[in-house]
Amino acid sequence: MKSILTIITLSFLLTACGGSSDPEDTGTGTGTGTGTGTGTGTGTGTGITLTQFKCPSTETTEASFNDVFVSNSMNDIVWTGPSASTSITVAQIAAAFNAARSQDPTVHESLKMPSQSDWDAMDSSAQGLFLVNSERCARGLEPFEGIAPELMTSSSNYATELSDNNAFSHSYGVYSSPSARLEGYANVVVNTNADFMAQAENLSASSVSSTAGFPTLYEAVARAIYWYMYQDAGSLYGHRTFILIKINNDNSGVAGAEGLFGLSDKQRQDANKPSPGSFTTEIKTVMHGFDPNENWNMNTVIAAPGTYGPNQASDCLSGTFMPSEDSDGNNTSTCK
Repeated sequence: MKSILTIITLSFLLTACGGSSDPEDTGTGTGTGTGTGTGTGTGTGTGITLTQFKCPSTETTEASFNDVFVSNSMNDIVWTGPSASTSITVAQIAAAFNAARSQDPTVHESLKMPSQSDWDAMDSSAQGLFLVNSERCARGLEPFEGIAPELMTSSSNYATELSDNNAFSHSYGVYSSPSARLEGYANVVVNTNADFMAQAENLSASSVSSTAGFPTLYEAVARAIYWYMYQDAGSLYGHRTFILIKINNDNSGVAGAEGLFGLSDKQRQDANKPSPGSFTTEIKTVMHGFDPNENWNMNTVIAAPGTYGPNQASDCLSGTFMPSEDSDGNNTSTCK
């Protein structure tokens, strides 16, 4: 089969008290993707219960978490899974995350993914929150409580603005900043219905190019969450800080959970870019999050998808398997 040059470009941008941007990370490889692809965005946000595991994290375990990955300024851990132009399974996603986790001293558990059919049935917000809560719970941090439809709207609107106009910035579009955007699109008003998180918005973009028609770009959400967590030194770990933020204000009425989430992605295809005769598929991903207060209407919040925890010693990448269950018989085991 004829070898086709594929160019893969990954970039990230976040806001953290004014915003910062990462340098562009560019690589080359070979691929044979020729599909046309279709636009992507948010769906219904259906949560999927994956197992009878209940995250055992508490305010105490969250308070004791120390992200030495950041304080020690550890180097990026490069994604080891298939390239963006290659189809990828849930097993390969788990393997890529676990390769990084095995080098991260803040986590001892392996990532356990849902079945392929369950994963494929999730929309972008559910996939993103599954991975975010898996990273949080494995480190003793309380999970984000759920998906706010309002944040699905705000992230989708901004992903569309960026994609349609080939832009990549926190200051683009109808609203000039993440805080204005969340207020305008999602009615998130600080000190009225929200205790705002420090990092309200995270952006990422990935693209693949081919000389044989528009290629398909696979698993943009999983790649974005991985980049935020493990390839974030260039942004001073701002994306990672958002994912592993300590949520101190438990005022929504659900003990052991706080924080709302929304994530959307949007595809754009360009001919003759980056050079004549090439075809590029790009996906922009926008992640929004904030901490609601007691005035936020929680009735429309979509429950977070369930996550897996360790069931046996082989599920620990390091440390000791600590089996436990709660009074309802849910698995609450950890690796320490």
